[in-house]
Amino acid sequence: MTDQIPRLLRKAEVCNRTGLSERAISDRLAAGSFPKPVFIDARNPAWVESEVLAWIQQRIADRDNDVVPPGRAALIEARRLGGRKAQANRRMKLSAA
Repeated sequence: MTDQIPRLLRKAEVCNRTGLSERAISDRLAAGSFPKPVFIDARNPAWVESEVLAWIQQRIADRDNDVVPPGRAALIEARRLGGRKAQANRRMKLSAA
């Protein structure tokens, strides 16, 4: 029996496959909502390909099940209310009254 060695993806490839920027990946790592990397040396992270693919598949499944990602609900609500500027204007009008 031969076990397959997991394929590791460098950050550029992870960005390419997910469509996320390096900053977005870092933010999701900090929030615990993205697969953790393995370090192939002191400064170079890499991700297990199957974990990244599973993350992508989960995003697709969430979309198909109408699951709103964390943070997206707040963004949708802010847009519904007219965005940040409109909210700031409303607060100023309320405090001036």
